Amino acid sequence: MPAHPRSTQYLSRIAALAVTLALVAAGCPKRIGDGCTQSIECSLNADRRCDLAQPGGYCTIPECDPDRCPDQAMCIEFVSNVSRLARRFCMQNCNVSSECRSGYTCVRPQVLAPATCPPIDPTNTASYPPCNRLLDTARVATLPTGYCVETTSTSDAGVHDP
Repeated sequence: MPAHPRSTQYLSRIAALAVTLALVAAGCPKRIGDGCTQSIECSLNADRRCDLAQPGGYCTIPECDPDRCPDQAMCIEFVSNVSRLARRFCMQNCNVSSECRSGYTCVRPQVLAPATCPPIDPTNTASYPPCNRLLDTARVATLPTGYCVETTSTSDAGVHDP
């Protein structure tokens, strides 16, 4: 027996409503610094990554270019005791730790570009402290003073609660 035309319309409307609700539930794309479990949660365009090395994941843009992070973020370069291993990430900006999510704290970059991190002493690389550097120069005057980083890594991240 064929379905009644009204029941077909009703089911079509229910299906359309379900799709609309699913899209609304998905909400806006995640911001830099939001928690995540996979990169697709950070961006459907694949322009952001989920850094699973951070507690609860961290939506970011790796290898950012200066002054190219979204408005709520800043490009930070992390330099270890081996300079060729330096990495850049868009990090959520903040003025105080209460602006960061739970488990994260607000720290101030140690160096502002164009200045560079202290040179590495090739005779004593074990004692070289990691360094982080704000790469944004065009909008540095309008940026908040810090960025959100996991609380457990702040001993070598910079100055707390700028």
